Amino acid sequence: LHPGTGAQLVRSSGTVAQVIAKEGRFITLRLPSGEIRLVLHNCWATIGQVGNLEAINTILKKAGKNRWLDKRPRVRGVVMNPVCDSFLVIQSRIQNV
Repeated sequence: LHPGTGAQLVRSSGTVAQVIAKEGRFITLRLPSGEIRLVLHNCWATIGQVGNLEAINTILKKAGKNRWLDKRPRVRGVVMNPVCDSFLVIQSRIQNV
């Protein structure tokens, strides 16, 4: 971490880091993962919780909205036609040899 470069830790929605101690030039933080990390005292921080806690609860209403967000449908190879799934094609060739 370098002072003045902006937010680099604890940036996702709903996350919080706790200040545990101040020792000279360093501040001890507890990150959401439970990791304890020393940070220089002149690094910037925002007080409070990162916003939009309800982001995960938004109702998308239709499949197209999910696709707009780049969450494409995933089809398991088992339910595909073997011609469409390259892994199954390879497996069938191995078994036939």
